[in-house]
Amino acid sequence: MAIIWLAVATLSVLHILRWRAVPLPAWLPFILGILLVAASTNQAPAVRLLLSSLVLLYFVKASAVLALEPPARPAGIGALLYHTVWPGISALGLINREVPLPDSGRRFKRGYAKFLLGLTACALLAWNADRIPATLLGGAGIAALLLTVHLGFSDMLTSLFQCQGQNVSPLFDDPLKSRSLNEFWTRRWNLAFVQMNRILFMRPLVKRFGIRGAVIGSFIISGLLHELAISFPAGTGYGGPFAYFLIQIVLVTIERRLKLSGPLWTWISLLLPAPILFHHGFRTELVAPLFTWVGTFLHRLTYESFWNLAFIGLGLIHFLILAASAQVPTRLNWKEELPRISSLNRKLMWTYGAFIVLCIIAFGIMTLALRRELIAANPATLWLSGFIAVFWTLRVICDNFVLKFEDWPQGPEFEIGHVLLNTIFLTLSLGYGGFLVLSLVRG
Repeated sequence: MAIIWLAVATLSVLHILRWRAVPLPAWLPFILGILLVAASTNQAPAVRLLLSSLVLLYFVKASAVLALEPPARPAGIGALLYHTVWPGISALGLINREVPLPDSGRRFKRGYAKFLLGLTACALLAWNADRIPATLLGGAGIAALLLTVHLGFSDMLTSLFQCQGQNVSPLFDDPLKSRSLNEFWTRRWNLAFVQMNRILFMRPLVKRFGIRGAVIGSFIISGLLHELAISFPAGTGYGGPFAYFLIQIVLVTIERRLKLSGPLWTWISLLLPAPILFHHGFRTELVAPLFTWVGTFLHRLTYESFWNLAFIGLGLIHFLILAASAQVPTRLNWKEELPRISSLNRKLMWTYGAFIVLCIIAFGIMTLALRRELIAANPATLWLSGFIAVFWTLRVICDNFVLKFEDWPQGPEFEIGHVLLNTIFLTLSLGYGGFLVLSLVRG
């Protein structure tokens, strides 16, 4: 892991030099990142994968900032977000805060649904990993991870930034709607890579080789970087990812000349050669072992250890709800709304609110402090589990059939908050309710 710390230290030095206005060539961070990846040859596959994907990304971002003109560089909070949690290469959406995009709530819900579906698929694959052949497990695992991260989490992250007025471009823009290879590669898929090409490579490539040559060059660069991200961590399968992008160059050329389009053409062209991109070595040496390791961990959990972890999680979730509850008076504008009702009703609102908060605190503390007694399933703790399950089940019902969506304040942040709160309430309901049912079945 020493090489990871070396990479962090190198990035830190680069940022300090830039903040002190020391002139640095834009290519320097990118080259340093490549050298660090190359130096990790003898590291474990997981370390090589981390360096060749996530760590290298931050070196690319450092190069992108140096290549941009000063007005296009993020500053303050925008710079902090750009260099930490935002994986995009372009910083345009982080320079100034703007009006939140109205469709960011819908984007979050679409991404969230795909994220949960992908996470469920990952869990099922991990649980059954010992019964699935490695090459099939690796292929299915890649599909599940792409659904979880690329199609799900990326949309969630984009929408969270957009609803706060950071109008960043999507990382993946509905790639399933692609009707041509050109649309898929330039406007739908992995737009952070497209941004990298435009900022770092397209200008010199166009100047030297023209537009068509620059397009070919971008595919070649993509092939080389995918060799780093796929073949290098696996330690095998070299040439497969590069060959995949050479095939895409040929197919894009055929598409342009014959004016081909449509989902059938697009997805056959993308998926048919996909096994040489995510080659056998990557599927069996990296992806399959990951799911096998998770599956082994899950199978080693005893009934008691599983519920011990579950009750720790369920207890802590209550305090997340309190964090949301603390925002209610401000977010729902109680300062203006409550004076419109009588003094008695206003005081009752605060009284009921205080008692509900007290109940939630008690649920969290009792769950964390009494989890051994809960697992022992004595009558008192079973009644407690049942009461908490009923409490949150009724809260889910009220949230969906009494407090209707139309009653909520409008705006993407409320739309996202509503979805997340419902998820939390449902998790608590199923968690405590599931434990109660299992305990009664076990006798």
